[in-house]
Amino acid sequence: MKKKQEEMDWKEAVNYIVIHLKELFDLRKWRIVIKFGPLDSRAIQDQDSTYRDVRITFDLTKFDDIDELISTVRHEMIHLLFSPFDDVHKQLKQGLDEENGIFFHGSYINAEEKTLNNFEYILDTIDSDLSIKNLKKAILKYGD
Repeated sequence: MKKKQEEMDWKEAVNYIVIHLKELFDLRKWRIVIKFGPLDSRAIQDQDSTYRDVRITFDLTKFDDIDELISTVRHEMIHLLFSPFDDVHKQLKQGLDEENGIFFHGSYINAEEKTLNNFEYILDTIDSDLSIKNLKKAILKYGD
């Protein structure tokens, strides 16, 4: 577990990254609420793309270093770019019986995560402003 002071710094880092990516991803119309608390995973989000409203909760005890934190925040923000596909997913799933709905949902989530991970790899490989390395530099500069 991180010291309390480090945890506070990480909360500031999360908020900074969200504000920074909100601008870079042109998500200014989204209402993004950041929460912190215990989870089974590093982060979870509850999104309503119709109203461009999302709550993202992070469990800071699940991170070993700032790179993991940056990667996870960026990952959760990229999910918002996929929201039109999530809408289609929800609509199609409603038309399926329970067994097929479960299969379809699992297939969709798997495909979405793989696509998102590929996108993240590209961002890091081309050394963009959205790479973990450059987001980390921006955070460190912000903290000065």
